[in-house]
Amino acid sequence: MSRSDALAAYEKLPLPDTTEEHWRFTNLRGFDPDSFEGAASAEIETMLDLDVAGYATVTADGIEIEKAPEGVTFAPLPEEHERLYSLVGWDEKFAAHNAALWQHGLLVVVPKGVELEKPLYVRISATGQTFWRLVVVAEEGARASLIEEYASPAPDTEAYSNAVTELFVEPAAKLEYAVEMNRLIQLQMEGSVG
Repeated sequence: MSRSDALAAYEKLPLPDTTEEHWRFTNLRGFDPDSFEGAASAEIETMLDLDVAGYATVTADGIEIEKAPEGVTFAPLPEEHERLYSLVGWDEKFAAHNAALWQHGLLVVVPKGVELEKPLYVRISATGQTFWRLVVVAEEGARASLIEEYASPAPDTEAYSNAVTELFVEPAAKLEYAVEMNRLIQLQMEGSVG
């Protein structure tokens, strides 16, 4: 499958509605993802002040790795990475939109047995349309935390952010994953794959 296949799936698939379990509390009637302008670079300020092991910023211009922990892969996500699309493909409208149009992504691999004392931090500039992809692999016995922060240049910025995160947690590994937007959502997984 290719990006053109994903785009064709996006165009063909209907918007999810409240009859679907994952969307039962979200009414998308009248929402048009294509109505948003392309992303523009803008200065954003972080809401978080953290001492971190790794730090990356994603804007319309690309991904900038400002700090990477030694021995941990914290790098741009290659389009041909073997685990890409294995958890989230393009059989749903928004997943297909992401698969077709993501431009910047991050690959994080915490090697077997490595324990990071400080979190990894990724800041995403949300302006216009933002398509972003993250693949995280916590290998066997690894321990790490990752925080994503979505920020816009102004409180009234209208944006459509379509992000896909694929988390792979190998046996005896622990990965803490948090997303900061208007509220904090934390998902913890221990020793599971998927």
